[in-house]
Amino acid sequence: MIFQGGAAERPADPAALAQSRRGAGMWWTLPAVFLLLLHFGERPSSDLDPTWSMVLRWAHLHGLQWGRDIVFTYGPLGFLTPMASYYPGADRLFDVAQILFALGQAAVVALALRAVPGWIALAVIAVVAIWLRGIAGDAAWYATFAFAFAVVVNSAQSVARRRWPLWAALGFLLAAIASIKFTSTVVLALWVSCLVAWCLCRRRYADAAVICGSAVVSWLVIWLASGQELSGLFAYLATSFDIVSGYGPAMSMEADRRLEAFAIAAQIVEMVALVWIVRARYGSWATWFTLAFFGALSFIVWRASLTRADHWPMFFACASLIPLAALCCEGRYRSARSSTVAAGIVVLLSMTAFLATSPATPGAMVSEAGASVAQNLRVLRGLKRFERARKAEWEALRASVKLPRIAETVGRESVDVLMLDQVVALGLALDYRPRPVFQSYQANTAATLRLNEAHFSGDAAPRFVILKMQAIDARFPMQEDGLALAMLLKRYRPRLIEAGYLLLERTSLDAAPITLPPVSAYRESRLGEPIELPQSDSPLLIFADVQLSWLGRLRAFLLREPPLALNLQTQAGEQLTFRLLRRGAQSGFVIAPLLLDARDWTRSPGANADRRAAQVSISPVDSSQANLFAQEVRVALVPFTGPFAMEDHSALEESAAYPGFSQPASDQSAVFDVVNERGHRVVFMHAPAWIEFSLAPGEYRVRGALGLLERAAADGGCIAGHADGVMAEASIRELGTQPRALWQARIDPFAAPADNAERELDIESFHLPRAATLRIAFAMQANNTCDWSYLRDVQIEPVP
Repeated sequence: MIFQGGAAERPADPAALAQSRRGAGMWWTLPAVFLLLLHFGERPSSDLDPTWSMVLRWAHLHGLQWGRDIVFTYGPLGFLTPMASYYPGADRLFDVAQILFALGQAAVVALALRAVPGWIALAVIAVVAIWLRGIAGDAAWYATFAFAFAVVVNSAQSVARRRWPLWAALGFLLAAIASIKFTSTVVLALWVSCLVAWCLCRRRYADAAVICGSAVVSWLVIWLASGQELSGLFAYLATSFDIVSGYGPAMSMEADRRLEAFAIAAQIVEMVALVWIVRARYGSWATWFTLAFFGALSFIVWRASLTRADHWPMFFACASLIPLAALCCEGRYRSARSSTVAAGIVVLLSMTAFLATSPATPGAMVSEAGASVAQNLRVLRGLKRFERARKAEWEALRASVKLPRIAETVGRESVDVLMLDQVVALGLALDYRPRPVFQSYQANTAATLRLNEAHFSGDAAPRFVILKMQAIDARFPMQEDGLALAMLLKRYRPRLIEAGYLLLERTSLDAAPITLPPVSAYRESRLGEPIELPQSDSPLLIFADVQLSWLGRLRAFLLREPPLALNLQTQAGEQLTFRLLRRGAQSGFVIAPLLLDARDWTRSPGANADRRAAQVSISPVDSSQANLFAQEVRVALVPFTGPFAMEDHSALEESAAYPGFSQPASDQSAVFDVVNERGHRVVFMHAPAWIEFSLAPGEYRVRGALGLLERAAADGGCIAGHADGVMAEASIRELGTQPRALWQARIDPFAAPADNAERELDIESFHLPRAATLRIAFAMQANNTCDWSYLRDVQIEPVP
C-alpha cells in the first residue's frame, strides 16, 4: 500500500530506501528537462493566437485590470506564456521568466524522479522530447502539477524545516503558473484541496496549513505584484469562470475518427493504470485523495485537449506523463513491478497513437528536439542579440501593416478593432481601447456578450472602430460578438474602406441595450424545420433556444458539445450554411440584412434585396447527431428598430483595390499592400499571409499569377539570412469539414533559380455542393526571411 490511514507513519521499507538512493542521481534530469521545456516565445505575427498574446502584453504594460478591462481565458501573467508572440516592452522580464519557469518545472520533475529507478527518468525525458511540439505551455503546466504532488508526498516524512520551505516554493511556482492561464487556477485549487485533505487524513494539521497558506498567499502576492487591484479579484474569478464555461460549447471541433478512437483508448487505459498504480485500500482516505487528484487532473486534460480536436498532441503528452508522475508517489513506499508495467502500457499506447496519426517520423522528432535544445543554448549565450532580432521582426510586421488613410483619419482618437486583427491597432500605434472580451470569438455567453455591448453603448465608447468580418470555424459572422455588432449598427457610420478594413465612426445617436423578447414572442418549431423570415427594410434580430437531449448533455460533459448549423436561403434561392453557437443564439443577433463582409456594411438595409435572407433553419452539422439535441426549437424574430447610423455608403472607394481580380476578396490577413512588380499591379503578401473569396455553390476554375518579388533572389540580406522561399497553397473551406487542398507549389528562388520567374496559378475545375470559401495562402518555410510573395490577376470563373 502506498499510504496508511490514521496518525501512524509507515516506516520506510529498506528496499524502497535503496531504490531512493539509486534515484538520487536523477539530478542529471534537471538540465535535460530544462533545455527541452525552455521556450522564448514566437515571432510576431498577425495570426489569431499571436495577436491575442501580443494584446496580453500590451494590456500588462498599460495597467489594464483583469475582470474589468480584460476578460480572457488567460490571467494577469498571460503575457508570460512560453508560446506568446513578441510585442515590445518587458522584453527582459519575459525572457527571464521563461528561464525561471523552465528551471522551476525541471526542478520539480527532478525532485519527483529521485524516488524511482533511472529508466523512469529516461522515459520522462523521452516523452518530453517526442511530444516537444505540443508540450510547451498547457501540457507542461499540467505535468508540473502532477510531479509537484509527488514531491509533496515523497517529502512528507522529512523534517519540517526542510519540507515546509520546499512546499512554499512549490506553492509559489504553481501560483505563478495559475496566474498565466485560468484553467491552471482550477488545477491549483484541485492540487491544494487534495493535498490538504491528504494531510488532514494523516492528522498533519500544520502541513495542511502550510500547503494551503503558501499557495493562496503566493497567488494573492502575484495578483498584486502584476498591477491588479485587490477589489477586482472577485470580478476576475466570476468573469473567468463564465468565459471558461462558454469555451467548450463555442469552441468545440470534431476530431478525426481514428484519432478519437486512439484518444478514448488511451484515456481509459490511463484511468485504469492510475487506479492500479495508486491501488486505494478501503479505510485509507489519504490514498483516495491521491487517486482523486490524478484522476481529476487526467479528466481536465482530456477535456482541455479534445474539446478542439487540433489540441490533441497535448492530450497524448499528458496521458504519458501523468501516470509516470503517479508512479513517483509510490517510489519511497514500495517497489511495485505491476505499477511500472501499467505506466509503461499507457506510454506505449500514447506513442503508438502518435506514430499512427502524425506525419512526423521518429527521426524527425529526435532531430526537432535536438534543434530546440541547440536553439535554446544559442539564445542563452546571446540573449541581447536574440532580443534585438525579435524587435527587428516586430518592426518588419509593423511596416507591413499599411493602412495610411485609416491611420490618418483616426489620428489620436480612441479606436477598437473587431474581430481579430488587433495587430492593426498595435502596429499603427493607435489609441487602442479594447472591449473587455477583445477577440470576438470568445464572446459566446450572455455575460460576455453583454460586457462587449456595454463597451459600445456607453459614453466611453471609442470614437472609431476598425471592422473586419473574421468569424472563425465557419460561424455566422453577425453572431460573432453579436450584441456588439448590433450596437455598431445603431451608433456608428462607415467612413472608409481600406485593404478590406471598414472604418466606422461613432455618431451622436444613443442606443439602449438589446433586451430579450417576451415568452409570447417565441414560436415552437422542429430541428431542421424552415422558418420564413418577414420581409422588411429594417434589420431583423433572431433569438433561438436549442437544448441538448440527456444524451447530448452526457456527450458534452464527457467529450464535447455537438455543433449546430444555421442554414439560410436568400431571396434569390442561394443556400448558405454557417456554424451556430447554441448558447450565444439565446442572446440574439442580426439575421437580416446579410452582413458578411465590409462591403455589406456600406449598403443601406434595403439594398440588394435578392441577397436578403428569406428562410432560416437550425440543424445539427452532422445529421447522425440529431438525437443529441431536443427536437423542439424556440425561435423569436424581432424587428431591430432604429434610428440607425447605417445608411447607403456603397460609393465608398476601396483605397487598396484588388488589381485584375474578377471579384474582391471577402477576407485577407493584415499583411497586405499593392505594389508594382514585373510591369503589373500586384497584391504584396509577406508570408505567412492569405486571402479568401466567398463562393456560391457551383463549378469553378481559377487562374492567376504569383511569385516572389524579383529582387529577393539577388538581395544580399536575404541570402545572408538563409531565406528559403514560401509554399503557395490553394484550398477550399466548408463548414464541418477539414480544408480541401486544391493546389500547391514551392517557390524557392534561393535554392532553385528557375523559381525566380513568375509562377502561373492554374486550378482545374472543382465543384462546390454548397457555399464555401476559397483560400489562397503563402506559408513560410523554416524562416520568413524575405518571404516577399505576391499575387495578381486572380480570375475565378464559373464553369457552365
